[in-house]
Amino acid sequence: MPRRLLFTCLMLALAPVAARADAADDCNRFDKPALQVKGCTRFIKSGSLDSEQLSMAYTNRGVANAALGKLEKAVGDFTEAVRLNPGNALAIYNRGNVHFDRGDMRKAITDFDLAIARDPEFPLAYFNRGIAHENLGEREPSIADYRKALELAPELKPARDRLEKLGVPPVPPVEATKPVAKPGTGA
Repeated sequence: MPRRLLFTCLMLALAPVAARADAADDCNRFDKPALQVKGCTRFIKSGSLDSEQLSMAYTNRGVANAALGKLEKAVGDFTEAVRLNPGNALAIYNRGNVHFDRGDMRKAITDFDLAIARDPEFPLAYFNRGIAHENLGEREPSIADYRKALELAPELKPARDRLEKLGVPPVPPVEATKPVAKPGTGA
């Protein structure tokens, strides 16, 4: 199975209260998922977050649960994050990653579609949707997705590599067109 990129998010709001700040710090510990789950849970239970902050805390906890192999919990966290903030493309995208990891390419594609609808300039959503299409044998949609990912993020080498593997150029070939006459020149 190809190695996918996991896009993570950082909590934007830290509280002045030390206990809440510690929970927020732990909730951002992507290098220690077990600690991250505990921190996000404390942060969520603090009762002082608005819906956008709660959505990000659930998203972070979902990422940690996925890293720990607790995929059902991860899906639940991402779904709650979306309920709290329907525009949270990151939560939708990461839920798509969990469906991908479970081998459910159709559900993954549905979530990647939703993430792209929320954020049309999300290159990793296009890239991962391309991999899902490729896994289903859907060559043309995967090529289109890899190209779109590269258009948005030219440095995204894995997309270029996948196109190379498929034997296609990173950008569609320019078709020869008839020269257009310039106004007033008669040409």
